[in-house]
Amino acid sequence: MAAAADKPRWTQYENDHFIAYSDARKKTVLKLLAELEDFRSAFLQVSLISVPPDAPKTTVLILRNRRDFSKMKPSSGTAAFAQNINGRTVIVMPAGGSSMDSATIIRHEFAHALLAYKEFTYPAWFREGFAELTSTIDIDKSSQTFKLGEVIQRTETDGNLVLDWNELLDDDFNPHTMSNPRQGSLAYTQSWLLTHYTVLGNKGRNTPKLQVYFDQMSAGEPSLEAFESAFGMSPDEIWDEALEDYVRDLPVYVVNFRASGQDPDFRTTPAPDGKVEAMIAYYEKLSKTAGEPSLIKNPLQYLGGSWGLLDLD
Repeated sequence: MAAAADKPRWTQYENDHFIAYSDARKKTVLKLLAELEDFRSAFLQVSLISVPPDAPKTTVLILRNRRDFSKMKPSSGTAAFAQNINGRTVIVMPAGGSSMDSATIIRHEFAHALLAYKEFTYPAWFREGFAELTSTIDIDKSSQTFKLGEVIQRTETDGNLVLDWNELLDDDFNPHTMSNPRQGSLAYTQSWLLTHYTVLGNKGRNTPKLQVYFDQMSAGEPSLEAFESAFGMSPDEIWDEALEDYVRDLPVYVVNFRASGQDPDFRTTPAPDGKVEAMIAYYEKLSKTAGEPSLIKNPLQYLGGSWGLLDLD
């Protein structure tokens, strides 16, 4: 009887946008899911992205404590993570001792999932920069507002920006292939700063130039040439002509929060047998074999039939 009593009781939480599984306290889970629902609305509000009505729901796995979460995280420093599987975003996070780092990471990763609904494929610097820009959104419920443009946490440790701007704007730029973690962090910081300038700079008057840049890329023009044509400066001139002064007085805007399209009511039912266990098995195996990239490319094949229980098609 004791063993049965100790067995986790997984609960399924579902609304129009999310389907979550957790063994944590209901009150804690509903708070985390409400924050995700709020962020979803705020992100769509500032990004002007439309999510198709038939878009798959985001799957969220919330572990009741950090010990259980640590068994499946991809690296020792991970506070939370997200993965795209068959076009659906899966977010994995701990419920106990949730930190601002965890919330920021989840908002960043969820921003990627929402940004992907745009038919246009944004250049890597903008994808990462916009995810960083929106990751600081924190809704003030008393005033029904949120701030857009606040400084990200990375800037406290990154110091001087030393990554070559030509490298950042290159068509083949990928921050995930940087040679060391510090370079990778710098890439995110500089992507955020350039996104901040192109989206919020000059009281928003830079955005038409940003759209010209995107349009020229859509027409087949390389990123470096498109940027210089749209903004009138080469990557080598970005710091001296724009960002050196801009970074000294970054604008932060207070935005009225519109909770349009929200579904605040999460229906709770017992989780189907085997579904959560399959998810946990996959991530625990993936955590132990993080050095094998083929597992990430073919997660369904790696886990076999068990993974099919997740219905992520």
